[in-house]
Amino acid sequence: TYSKENEIGVKTFPIRRIDINKGKVDFKLKKAVWMTPTFVFVDQGREITRFVGYPGRKFFFQLLNAAADEFTSNTSTADNEK
Repeated sequence: TYSKENEIGVKTFPIRRIDINKGKVDFKLKKAVWMTPTFVFVDQGREITRFVGYPGRKFFFQLLNAAADEFTSNTSTADNEK
């Protein structure tokens, strides 16, 4: 589990490992996963954002934080549209 502190509190993101060679996933991807590692942020069964690759420890958390911010922004917008 990864936690990201932000203005609305702490957002927690569960992390699952999925073998892309063993078939389908239980959520809707925007496009196929073609490279590993690929980190996909999913909300209510659909992909919100992703980043691909591991650029090393220094940049990994910057990418993870940016994806978490985009995820939080997209899910907050979707909640407001309901």
